[in-house]
Amino acid sequence: MTDAPLTVGTAGHIDHGKTALIAALTGVDTDRLPQERARGISIELGYAPLQLPSGRRLSVVDVPGHERFVRTMVAGATGIDMYLLVVACDDGVMPQTREHAAILRMLGLRLGVVALTKRDLVDDETAALARMDVEELIPDAPVVEVSSRTGAGLPELLAELDRLAALADGRRQEGPVRLPIDRSFTLRGIGTVVTGTLWSGAIARGDELTVLPAGRRARVRAVQVHDEPAERAPAGQRVAVNLVGVGRDEVARGDLLASADADLRPSFRLDAKVYTPGEEIGIRFAAPVSSKPQSRAWITVIAADQPPSAFGEWSYVEDGATTVSLKAPAKPGAYEVRLHTDYPAKSFNVRHTVALTIGPEAEAPQVTPASAQRFTVGAATVKPGAKVHVTFATALQAAPKEQFWVTIVEAGTADSSWGAYEYVQPAARRMQITAPTKPGDYEVRLHANYPTKTTNVVHRVAIHVE
Repeated sequence: MTDAPLTVGTAGHIDHGKTALIAALTGVDTDRLPQERARGISIELGYAPLQLPSGRRLSVVDVPGHERFVRTMVAGATGIDMYLLVVACDDGVMPQTREHAAILRMLGLRLGVVALTKRDLVDDETAALARMDVEELIPDAPVVEVSSRTGAGLPELLAELDRLAALADGRRQEGPVRLPIDRSFTLRGIGTVVTGTLWSGAIARGDELTVLPAGRRARVRAVQVHDEPAERAPAGQRVAVNLVGVGRDEVARGDLLASADADLRPSFRLDAKVYTPGEEIGIRFAAPVSSKPQSRAWITVIAADQPPSAFGEWSYVEDGATTVSLKAPAKPGAYEVRLHTDYPAKSFNVRHTVALTIGPEAEAPQVTPASAQRFTVGAATVKPGAKVHVTFATALQAAPKEQFWVTIVEAGTADSSWGAYEYVQPAARRMQITAPTKPGDYEVRLHANYPTKTTNVVHRVAIHVE
């Protein structure tokens, strides 16, 4: 077992209880901004120390779950050693759950645990369905059911984090300092302060460091780890550094704080993994991308025979990013992934390219009533207003631009009748829908909008509400 410092990062859909869980585990509310507390959602990255049963302490990075803040999530997830994926029992796997899980895979993170939160709000059957969803998404991860409100399951979660921490390798404490900066600010009477997750090396008071890519020299006046002064901070944890020699406006998120004698230079090289037409291309940079002031970097996918000034599918690269993704072209052929910058004064300046080939698109699955998926319900008799659990025989596969949905209507009514309904998420195996409040005999119906008829009922199951 190693006691090297480690950092664990949260991941998961909005409102699944990430911040509440971290508060229950650490006693720290990571939503520090007034607008976060007013809106009840995380907007910026949050930080806290976590004490494990063994006495070991982890640094925690709490990330926002809203789809609008996915770039902030990536900034927080970059540099972590373990993940804590949070999934609410009453919702199960949701879109940002899948997106965050894909980001964790793209970052190469394999060590982590899934916390099924809000266990006190659901029955055993609903919790079991949420667990099945998670086990399909991340088959190898341990799953712990918890309640941040009652404290149930928290000791088991801490024990699992302790076990995983013992398996982690930790960060290199020798070699040059590498601290990607994610915050910079000024404190009265103190001066410029930068924070980040220390990737390698160690920072001590009096060290001479360099802010890259500008190359500005700075001296370390003081170091803190989770608001506590430290003479020396080794890699693998959250670090705050008070710098002398650089102003607040001379350092920003995306810069890199490095040893003064380190042979580190801004990198424009990248690796790309190619997917099928129309799917996401995951791109990882050799080092955090850092643009010059008032300039931008971006990635584009373009036919290989096109000039540098040509544009295809493209995406800006945020300062400090180590990953980015964009859609592969739908047309098969020879392409290039190109990294552009708008300096020196040329918007078509190509810094690096990677060749790739887009193969022929796989034939889209054709869905017909004869091949449509059947489903079962959790119980034939339910209480008014209760959740009806729907389980499909296999993951539903809709044809392009088509949609499945489930509705509950009175038995014997026409197929065009509408009651409570829920759309079926792509590739879903399970879902929930609310039963009517009026007792009686009903049908759960699976609809599909092919062949151009919204009344098309693929399958139906009788239920009784009493």
